[in-house]
Amino acid sequence: MWREHKKLWKKRTVAAFVVAGLLLNLFLILRSEYGRDRWTEATVSCYRSVYREIKNMQPEKAKRYLEKKSNNQNVDYLRRIGYSELQDETSHAGSYDDYLDAREQDYSQSEVFDAFRKTSKYDRKDAAKVMEKLRRFRGKTLAVVPSRGWHIIFLFFQTDIAGLMVLFAAAAISFMQEKERGEYVFIRTMKRGRGPFILQKAVALMMFTAEVLLLLYLENILVAWRLYGLGDLHACLQSVSGFIGTGVKAELGQSIVLFLGLKLLAYFLVMLVILFLMTVCGTHRSCLSALQGSLG
Repeated sequence: MWREHKKLWKKRTVAAFVVAGLLLNLFLILRSEYGRDRWTEATVSCYRSVYREIKNMQPEKAKRYLEKKSNNQNVDYLRRIGYSELQDETSHAGSYDDYLDAREQDYSQSEVFDAFRKTSKYDRKDAAKVMEKLRRFRGKTLAVVPSRGWHIIFLFFQTDIAGLMVLFAAAAISFMQEKERGEYVFIRTMKRGRGPFILQKAVALMMFTAEVLLLLYLENILVAWRLYGLGDLHACLQSVSGFIGTGVKAELGQSIVLFLGLKLLAYFLVMLVILFLMTVCGTHRSCLSALQGSLG
C-alpha cells in the first residue's frame, strides 16, 4: 500500500500537476473575487472592512447599524454598497423563529401549494418533511458571518476543475508507465494474487486523492480566511446567506468535515472510474475517445 502510494508521489510529472492544480485553483478564486463589478458589488477590501465593523455586534444591533450607514448620503457611494450588501446578508440574522413563523404561515396556506401542481397532496408531504426539519431550529440564534468566505469554501466549484485535472493526470501517468512495463492496474498477475494488489492500489489511490482534496480545500479555507474571515466556527450553517432554509443542523466547523468527507468519496469514485476506463480501453487516446463519446 505505502509502496504504491510512494510510487505516485515519486513521479515528478504527478507532483508538477498537483502544483499546477493548486496554482490554477488560486488563480480562479482571486480572479472571481477581485473581478467583481465595483459599482454593483462591494470590493474585497470594502467587504472585509465593513464586516470587521460589525463582527462583534449583536445581530439586531448590526442590522440597525448597517441600515443607518447604507442610507447615509454622506458616506462614499462605494462604501455604501458594502453596507447595503452586508445588510442584505444579515436580514435573517438574529432569532430564527421569525423566519420559521413566515415559513409556517406559507405552509398553513394550502392554496400556495395547490397553485403549482395538481398533485398537491404530494407537495404537501414534501413541504411537511421540510417543515419538520426546519422546526428543529426553533430557538436558534443566527450569527453574523461573512458569507463570501464560506461561499469560497462550499460553493466555489471551479476547485473541482483543478482537482479533476490533477486526478486525471495522475491516473494517466500511472497507467501509461505501468503499461510500458507490462503491468496493468486491474489485470496484473501477482505472486499473492490480483485481489491484494487491487486492494493495495485502491487504498493508495484513496490516500493520494485525499491528499489532493485536502490541499485544494485547505487552500480555499486559507484564501477565504485571509480575504474575508470565517467568523464564529461554532455558528450554525444557517447563519450563512445562501444556506438559510437548507435544513442542515450543523455548526460551520462540523459542516466543513461533512463537506470534505462527501467530496473525498466523490473524488475517489471519479479517480477509480478514470483509471478503470484507461485500463479497459488500453490506451489513453482510446480512453479520451470513449469519454468524448459518453459525453455526446
